[in-house]
Amino acid sequence: MVKDYILIQFSLKEFDENQDNNDYRFQKYGMMIIIFFKKEKTMNTIILMPIFYMMLLTFSVAMLQTVIRYKAVNNGEHTPEEMFSIPLPLESNDLVKRTDRNLTNLFEFPVLFYAACITCYVTGLTDPHFVNLGYAYVGLRFIHSAYHIGSNANQNLRGLVWLTSVGIQLWMWIRLAMMF
Repeated sequence: MVKDYILIQFSLKEFDENQDNNDYRFQKYGMMIIIFFKKEKTMNTIILMPIFYMMLLTFSVAMLQTVIRYKAVNNGEHTPEEMFSIPLPLESNDLVKRTDRNLTNLFEFPVLFYAACITCYVTGLTDPHFVNLGYAYVGLRFIHSAYHIGSNANQNLRGLVWLTSVGIQLWMWIRLAMMF
């Protein structure tokens, strides 16, 4: 069927500068090449969706951090210089610190998750098991972030969620290594 193919069309064109009234037109010259590629119906690109959801989580936490810092400055708790200095002042409120730490966490271990998903994609080793592991990891990271930024009352519970997510990540890498 026609919808199972991708059409790529190349044409060479030359700019015609000899036109009046700034009427810019292109004149064709040379040849036109038409190539048809058969679309592969694989689930290879599905592994990119968990990466997209992790990106959404990271941007959401970054936006939340910005709003929280902005409110702290507007409420007179801190000066702009204090809120946007590294490291944060020791007297910063707990919510500012937790949000800041959580955003930092989202640039640590998830990098290995991104690498595992991209490796699955590039090598074509994506299967339903990898996709399920990817979504499980992302789900646990959402839970971890919500708990970390929220109450963070029981750090053992947060640690268990984090450790489970790291275990899933390790499982993905071991599985990848065994498939090579």
